[in-house]
Amino acid sequence: MSPRWSNLIIAGLAGLVTYLVALPLGLLIIGGFTSGMPGDFTSLTFAHYARSYGSLSVLELFYSSFIFAAGSVLLALPISIAFAWAIERTNTPLRNLAYALVIAPVAMPGMLLSMSWVLLLSPNMGVINKILMAIFGFEEAPLNIYSMGGMIFTEGLRLVPTTFLLLVGAFRAMDPALEEAAVVSGANRLVTTRLITLRVLMPSVLTAAIYIFMTAIESFEIPGVLGLRNGILVFSSRIYYATTSSYAGIPRYGDASALSTTYLFISVLLIYSYQRATRHSESYVTVTGRGYRPKLIDLGIWKYVVLLFFLTYFCLAVLLPILIMFWASLIPYYQAPSVEALSVASFSGYRDLLEDVEVRKALRNTALLMVESAAVTTLIAAIIAWVVARSKWFGCRLLDILTFLPHAIPSVVFALALMYVYLTFNFIPIYGTTTIILVAFVTKYLPFSTRSIGASIIQIHKELEEAAQVSGASLLTVLRKIILPLLLPAMAGVALWVAVHAMRELSMPLMLNSTSNNVISFLIWAHWEGGDLRHASALGVLLIAVMLIMTFSGRHLATRRMRVE
Repeated sequence: MSPRWSNLIIAGLAGLVTYLVALPLGLLIIGGFTSGMPGDFTSLTFAHYARSYGSLSVLELFYSSFIFAAGSVLLALPISIAFAWAIERTNTPLRNLAYALVIAPVAMPGMLLSMSWVLLLSPNMGVINKILMAIFGFEEAPLNIYSMGGMIFTEGLRLVPTTFLLLVGAFRAMDPALEEAAVVSGANRLVTTRLITLRVLMPSVLTAAIYIFMTAIESFEIPGVLGLRNGILVFSSRIYYATTSSYAGIPRYGDASALSTTYLFISVLLIYSYQRATRHSESYVTVTGRGYRPKLIDLGIWKYVVLLFFLTYFCLAVLLPILIMFWASLIPYYQAPSVEALSVASFSGYRDLLEDVEVRKALRNTALLMVESAAVTTLIAAIIAWVVARSKWFGCRLLDILTFLPHAIPSVVFALALMYVYLTFNFIPIYGTTTIILVAFVTKYLPFSTRSIGASIIQIHKELEEAAQVSGASLLTVLRKIILPLLLPAMAGVALWVAVHAMRELSMPLMLNSTSNNVISFLIWAHWEGGDLRHASALGVLLIAVMLIMTFSGRHLATRRMRVE
């Protein structure tokens, strides 16, 4: 590529990413110092910061946000470590099935997981509470999902698949020589695991902990469903709360902007900590050029107990939630499963959805956003990744940083930032349309997509492109006939990942919602908040079914590709 074209492409990409990322954040920060609605910057004030941080309630907000995120990590991390160790280092039976059981909850959005556990553990109608009261004679429900403990339990279940996927590769790749030496020296398996295995894998465990802490601190779905009803607010739900009319009678976008600034600062610090933690992981390398064959630990009779552990997790994270939501979708008014309730069960709720104009419009919007966001994000990510990998211009480093920055922006914060952009620049008529949600999805999913495709580009040697150009091929021909075919598997995987996340995302569509851009996730939320459990559950069951098909199809294609390679 000539220097001129290289500079033009990089400048264009930098301008696009600046528009997508830096402009919204800049207007969001300014909005915290203005007294008007988004788009009105005529009057400056510090009142929003004084109101948001001038009382002791902000300390409670910090405390609840930290406890929620830290508690979720402390629940998910040990379970994920145990799962990764059992699958990769022991003779647990049916390990392929166990692997599938762990990653299956990826298809369960946090909103639906929390809704299902309301039906199972709410004080008034929770099935499990009713069973416990009948068995042990409790006068009141012993468990309450509308609590910090309930929020941590649900979020912890949701984080296990991600944490497991972050850790399982490290357990698979670790050379067991150190462990075998410890066993030969007389150490038992428990001591060896605690003093050798976990210490050697500490960088991987630490980075996984930081990553899922970031995920939990920006989570909205579970705090929104379980926390708002009982007055438990974390940063994400407080920002959403401030943008609704239920907050002091009118939306206070300035307060939301002031809170978002601190929230954004915390997220950036976490991203910095994550990058620092992964920078020097080579100090703990145990995989060398010497070949090895890990010896699986014989658990004896306990291997069946471990398998039961996998099944229990699957029941808690997938099976019970799906069954209870399916039951709720069959009955007109929710009641615990019984013979009497079974007499009024029917599939009329699903028929109602198919006849509902709003549902059909939401299905169309969701399908379009899935396809468009997957295509646009993958295309932009591929161009950025290729330019960053191939160009030597100093601006590539800045472009790479700008592209990664959205990973540090919580979804609720970024949606609020987009509101400021398109209410300020109202000559760009996309506010209230599906296009603004598309912009949000593309920007938010760009960091992961760029990193994933970039990893594949690094594996393609430059000599292929150079040989084609020496033979007279133009740049477009090289891209079309060499680079694109080699990148297609990675791009297909990224497109599927983006499509799945676009279908399940709630925070950004909820903040950017209007009557014309409803999506399925918003309709589920609206039916649930309106007390229509039947239709909320029916939509949820349909969403989970589609996501399970997409998730395992992607897993099957990836596995088949690995076998071919």
